[in-house]
Amino acid sequence: MGREVKRVDLKFNWYEKTVKSRKTAWYGYILDSAVWCKLCDNGKIDGEYCPLCYGEKYINLRLEPPSGDGWQMWEDTSEGSPISPVFKTPEELAKWLSDTGASAMGSQTATEKEWLSMIKQEWSPSGAIIDGELMNGVEAAYRRS
Repeated sequence: MGREVKRVDLKFNWYEKTVKSRKTAWYGYILDSAVWCKLCDNGKIDGEYCPLCYGEKYINLRLEPPSGDGWQMWEDTSEGSPISPVFKTPEELAKWLSDTGASAMGSQTATEKEWLSMIKQEWSPSGAIIDGELMNGVEAAYRRS
């Protein structure tokens, strides 16, 4: 769990207007619907939990946003949602994240250099401990680079 860069369509908008002009979140990513697991059919294989559905007998569907040339930062500590608009370059995204004080972990933020390093690595955990020091994952990604 942490922060993840997604390459999305430059026109992708997490919020879409409904018929009644009310804004609602995009319908995708993790859908409410599930499909029956065809590997096990009952949650177990040879008495062990099924490795595909983990014994749940069904699999949740996941629909990724439309891919494209844009750069967008997402959090994946819940169902997953963007924490930034879509930008044309990684540098523009890093600057926006730094300038707005976007969350790197809880109330912690990160510098533009830290964000850019993390963007190039495409993902970071929520937090990490390096040499006994707890830090957000974006800072840890920067230190690893």
